Amino acid sequence: MAQGCNLPVDDKDWKDIKNATLNVQISKNDKKSARENAREMFLNALKRPDALIRILNDIENINYKKAKLALEVAMIVEHVPENEKNKLVPALKTILAKHKKLPGMFKAIPKSRGPGSGPMVQHFELTATAKLCQLGQQGQALRSSTGKNISIYPSNEISFGYKYASNYAYKSKGGTIEGDINIYRSNITAPDGIDTKYTTGNVKRLNNEKGFSDKLKDVSSALRDGQLNSYTYVTNKVFSKKDKEMIFDANCELIEHYTQHDSKLVAKLNGQMKLQGNDNNRNYVTATELIKNKETIERFIKTHGEYYPLIGTAEKIYFEP
Repeated sequence: MAQGCNLPVDDKDWKDIKNATLNVQISKNDKKSARENAREMFLNALKRPDALIRILNDIENINYKKAKLALEVAMIVEHVPENEKNKLVPALKTILAKHKKLPGMFKAIPKSRGPGSGPMVQHFELTATAKLCQLGQQGQALRSSTGKNISIYPSNEISFGYKYASNYAYKSKGGTIEGDINIYRSNITAPDGIDTKYTTGNVKRLNNEKGFSDKLKDVSSALRDGQLNSYTYVTNKVFSKKDKEMIFDANCELIEHYTQHDSKLVAKLNGQMKLQGNDNNRNYVTATELIKNKETIERFIKTHGEYYPLIGTAEKIYFEP
């Protein structure tokens, strides 16, 4: 074993972590304690990320098994398929290859960033992050439904669980938007927020989730306020037709709002209508009329959506080591 490759976890903590992994029937309090120990172990290990990477790269290392099991505890994978569990270590390695600082992954970001923040708890948040890092390291990107290129390049910074305010101010209960993954491109542009949605079925139905309609309003508010550059729902399967219709309606309202501050946007929308041959011999159509034309908006989002803060989707996102 290489010098300095010991994982910072004592025997009692390791026993708790191991028991939580091997025995899903243990009490809720014991599981909570084990998860806290697992996260604390990784927080300490991340102080020496190169040593942690050596452990994760060496399956024969005595600490490799500890790291793998602790990661499973931290990510709550009791009902996750085995092939997904096996992606956790490669996913973390992929992320650590270019990003050594991971605020929000194993410890909640400061409460000043929004009430109710917590550390990462879903395995798909980790594997989706790895997929975006993998693409960024290859100079590639996902293309969302709004035409936005989504990836995590080595030069980007990332955080997890960041809360964005709704209507300019945080509320003590609700009214905030959480970015499971937040990508910071530069100091002068707002971050791209990503909400990860995993399902074991064939279709992920967001509209079945309580308050999804209100969530879209809150996301729209953060986009209008300039807190976000984009917000993308990401899933390992596909979203339902109803989900996409609700997101499209939210984007229509956003585009209508942007027309009030951008005269060039109205001209672009008129251009899209003329491409359809629907100008009715008129040289100019008002923004209100344009928004009512679904085909015009669909065409506009396809050709210009990447340049405006909108809500997008990205489907069939799989991380393969």
